[in-house]
Amino acid sequence: MKVSDLLEIIKKEFFTGVPDSQLKELCNHLMSKEGIGKRHLIAANEGNCVGLAAGYYLATGEVPVVYLQNSGLGNIVNPSASLLHPKVYGIPCIFIVGWRGEPGVHDEPQHIYQGEITETLLRDLDMEYMILTHETTPEEIADAMETFDRLLAQGKSVAFIVKKAAFEKESKMDFLNDNLLVREDVIEKIVDTAGEDLIISTTEKRPGNCLRSGNGRDRVIRETFLRSVLWGTVLPLHWESR
Repeated sequence: MKVSDLLEIIKKEFFTGVPDSQLKELCNHLMSKEGIGKRHLIAANEGNCVGLAAGYYLATGEVPVVYLQNSGLGNIVNPSASLLHPKVYGIPCIFIVGWRGEPGVHDEPQHIYQGEITETLLRDLDMEYMILTHETTPEEIADAMETFDRLLAQGKSVAFIVKKAAFEKESKMDFLNDNLLVREDVIEKIVDTAGEDLIISTTEKRPGNCLRSGNGRDRVIRETFLRSVLWGTVLPLHWESR
């Protein structure tokens, strides 16, 4: 299915989220069409996104869209339950959730259990949801939106869970800036300066850079073990490991 079809059907004007590789086509579409501005904001974490979405709704009365990887569902639990829910302020929101760790689909270790409980978390938050695959048709989304629109009008939130490769490739986005620093070179300098000091890094590309920088310096085992540390836990773990 195409991201452009999904956005045409849901017909919303404000998007905020945390970029995710599973939602790459959505992120590329938003950046190419909106960039960063009044209609599209990237936040530091998913809880911030919910706050921005709530503010947008209170200011305009229009339903916002929040996009995130399912690993960020934990960050939306408190604002969703304490702010959005109909029993509180009844602020409607559409969530678009990338499904990492989907049962039966190979993924990294940190996504396995999160993938298993993704649907359970949404049900516990009282959210109706639809699962999107590459076979999902615009007609199916339109049918789901008829139900979703009724729920949104009642102050409830709803969600689309996006399976791996659900979105077709529609456009290529080149992310460019004027920065002269190269990530690998910077991390190489940090590793050299750290010497034998403990280095703890989060997931994704940064630990991989540390691994490559550590080759030949007896750093490989240490970085391999620590590369599965989750976002947001690096600083406290480092403090307790001192």
